[in-house]
Amino acid sequence: MSSSSASSVLLKGDVVLGKGAESVTEDEYKTWKCIYPNYIDKSKSVGEGRRVSVCKAVDRPTLGEIIEALQLLSVPYVVENKAYPRDWLVRGRIRVNLAGISDNSFDTSTSYNSYLI
Repeated sequence: MSSSSASSVLLKGDVVLGKGAESVTEDEYKTWKCIYPNYIDKSKSVGEGRRVSVCKAVDRPTLGEIIEALQLLSVPYVVENKAYPRDWLVRGRIRVNLAGISDNSFDTSTSYNSYLI
């Protein structure tokens, strides 16, 4: 899914259920971890919301790029039409379910969050 198609999907509704999350309820995905593009944006400072080191961050990540990574890793996700509080012009929040991921998919010396971010 390209970044332009992810944005156009968000305009049609408030929530898009991604691969692996087709049958989850709102109560279930509300407990999943949140990822905003600002969390991994190299151009943002920590005060602006970046949560990873600059060496692990990427230049201006899009929802489409994050969704592609989640699909590649077979991580269930839900895309919500929400704005990041520190940068309300950036739309899109992704909720991910890390509970059902098998250890065989990843190098066990690194946490799951490091793979996603």
